[in-house]
Amino acid sequence: EVEHTINCKRTETLAACEQRGQQLGLQKATKRFIDQVFANLTEQRIVEPKRNIAGAQVQVVNSHVVGSAFSGQGNYSVNLSVTMRGDMNNSRLCSLLNLDNRFCSKYGTPLSMGYQASYPTTFSDTQLTFKDISENIGQVEV
Repeated sequence: EVEHTINCKRTETLAACEQRGQQLGLQKATKRFIDQVFANLTEQRIVEPKRNIAGAQVQVVNSHVVGSAFSGQGNYSVNLSVTMRGDMNNSRLCSLLNLDNRFCSKYGTPLSMGYQASYPTTFSDTQLTFKDISENIGQVEV
């Protein structure tokens, strides 16, 4: 959640002030999200000086107004609940960490396509034997 207060302009409608306040609240939430991501990095001291070239992208997945109010002084306060997701280009991640691009890969894909793990389909110990589920569904031998 993020709370943000703005001063409404004399020339804008209440609806325009409300919309502007919510938009600025989302910007504040986005900045806070990125700040938290960078603050929690294990290699923060290496990455922080290059933060401006990181190219971090934040997507607002969901947001809704938890509470809002206008004051007699012309202020509008809004409390937003925001869900976000972040993304960053892998080659930029490598450069932030001073790594050569060949050591970086797309998340969730193997670095090398040549290695294929081979495991037996039966796993045993002295008391139990488990067979691969594709061979015998639900069979456990004791």
